[in-house]
Amino acid sequence: MAGLFLGLFALKPQSIVGIFCFVLLQRRWKAAAATLVSGGAVTALGFVLFEEPSRHFASLSTATFVWSRTAAASPWNQVGFFRLGTNLLDPWSPALGTVAGVALMLAALSCLVLVSARRHPVGSRDWDFALAMVIALSLGLSPYMFHYDAGLLAIAFALVAHRLARAPSSPNEPYLSDPRASAAIFVMCLSMALSPGLFVRVHELTGWSAWVQPSTLCLAYFVWAVFRARLEPGDRAEGV
Repeated sequence: MAGLFLGLFALKPQSIVGIFCFVLLQRRWKAAAATLVSGGAVTALGFVLFEEPSRHFASLSTATFVWSRTAAASPWNQVGFFRLGTNLLDPWSPALGTVAGVALMLAALSCLVLVSARRHPVGSRDWDFALAMVIALSLGLSPYMFHYDAGLLAIAFALVAHRLARAPSSPNEPYLSDPRASAAIFVMCLSMALSPGLFVRVHELTGWSAWVQPSTLCLAYFVWAVFRARLEPGDRAEGV
């Protein structure tokens, strides 16, 4: 059933590539097969019902890394590790921006593989934390992802909150028992809301076209915070 629902993301396939890798590395073969079947069905239905728009989308997809850097694609309104490199360095050297973007994507992909390679029982504490990190990394690995497309992070936040909710809760203490995770979720939501408009304003006032992408930096901070939070207090003390 999970694979059938994942396949529906064929409408926005770049958002779950990392999650599909997680499913494969966890050896959930039935879920992977169901994802491919339902995703293929959704894609085929799109070409049958909306042939011209589907072909146009497919043609753009083959040139995503180039087209998504143009002003028409609003690169300052996107989030991702590749975009972090290009938005910061393209004004000086597009080639250097490409190198930096690819290097950041490879680093994030390595992290995703390391997180996904260790198998966990479905629904366990480790599974939830691993999936939360994978969701964030998967979104960051997308070459073309707008801030408003990153709503999938809500699932990652829910998984973290489920495992770190303070019990019993107290009005004088934060909701989550791990302060890093609390801060990461807060700054992520804040940056997603303010970052695009802030860049436009800075560009209008200064003419500066480079942008450090706070949202992507916060996404990386969220992954690190969840990685630390997944450790039991005893493990953290031992530096594991």
